[in-house]
Amino acid sequence: MGKGAAFKMNWRTALELGRVSNLPTVWTNVLAGLALAGAMTLPPYIFIALMISMSLYYVGGMYLNDAFDAKHDAKERPDRPIPSGRVSAGKVFVIGFAMLGAGLATLPAATLMAGKSGQELVFGVAAGLALAVAIVFYNWRHKGRWYSPAVMGMCRALIYVSVAFVAGIGFSQDILFFSLLLLLYVAGLTVIASREAGSKSTPTWPWILVFSPTIPFLETAMKGVLGTILLALFYSICLYALYQAKRSAGRNIKKAVMALIAGIAIFDALICNLFHCPVIAVIAVGGFALTLLLQRRISGT
Repeated sequence: MGKGAAFKMNWRTALELGRVSNLPTVWTNVLAGLALAGAMTLPPYIFIALMISMSLYYVGGMYLNDAFDAKHDAKERPDRPIPSGRVSAGKVFVIGFAMLGAGLATLPAATLMAGKSGQELVFGVAAGLALAVAIVFYNWRHKGRWYSPAVMGMCRALIYVSVAFVAGIGFSQDILFFSLLLLLYVAGLTVIASREAGSKSTPTWPWILVFSPTIPFLETAMKGVLGTILLALFYSICLYALYQAKRSAGRNIKKAVMALIAGIAIFDALICNLFHCPVIAVIAVGGFALTLLLQRRISGT
């Protein structure tokens, strides 16, 4: 790769590195976090600041994922931007860490805009720092580590926690409980995704993790039309992914994983509906549809 190529990157490569097709699920995470915190009345500009911050965290984390995995991808996924010579690993490292730093800096700004200061500001910064550390640690040490899926799940769960701190709510039983459910879902998804590059079939236990977070919504779904539709949609996504991953002919882990990633938005919609935000739940369904649409142009894995 020539010297010039190391410092140039076209927009398609930039979008592919950031897996930007999955960003709508990050935005719905913010919505669900606000619903859990009972903070839907916060001014729209605070939501925008949170959305920007979490987007920077996500895209920065995806850049670091490719940078840390460059040698592995050279063997398993040579078409990825770094091994294919479209961009240098060094440049991706710099951009990834810069995005994480920008995301971390945006969180206290959002906290101050929300009228919080002092201890609340410190906790908000601490939550954002924990998210940044989890992202870096996962990308650095995730290959071959039994705990890696849980760390990946923690990266998503900490979005709920960070949003709650910015809103001034902090830890609560609801925040902790639903963060744990999201962690389980993403952990299961991560184990399934790890089988994409190889020939090994997916074990049963990660599918249990994927389906299990729906249990708290069963009773609520029976009491309302929207809840029933959302839960049916969530199960449909999981079953579709299971079919793609387990079918004997033409197994397609990539399709399964991308469907499950988009399904995060439906999980968020279930939370919003459970916490009496049906309009926001419908918006989250729009995030699911947008993710599927974008995944057709930019790979989500």
